[in-house]
Amino acid sequence: EAGLHIDNKNNISSDIAIFERDKFFGKKPQVKYTTVTPKVIIEIDTKADLSNFDNIMEYYQVKTNKLFKFGVEKVFWVLTKNKQIIEAVPNDNWLVKEWDKEIEILENISFSIDQLLKDDEIYDWVYLEE
Repeated sequence: EAGLHIDNKNNISSDIAIFERDKFFGKKPQVKYTTVTPKVIIEIDTKADLSNFDNIMEYYQVKTNKLFKFGVEKVFWVLTKNKQIIEAVPNDNWLVKEWDKEIEILENISFSIDQLLKDDEIYDWVYLEE
């Protein structure tokens, strides 16, 4: 989990954060939260306290919009129970994809979660958990 320091008393954790390497040159390593903006965030399910939200989609929207305001270019929500991925980019419609479809994480870098599970021979194990 990556900790992001958005602004004063506003920290967000993210499951996977992908950064541009050159943004770290000359910066002192951070122990807890970084002020460097990641290019892409990948969230896998959520265990967040949803008591302040009407539903889980509202939580996704609020957190995703905070990340966009921080400068993140793309956010993925991986929903393991539904085997779907929500792909969000600023100022555009969100896409919902089945996880057997490829997702482009960065330009020319894409993969299918379904295929990764098969390639790593954990496909049957994941599907037996249903």
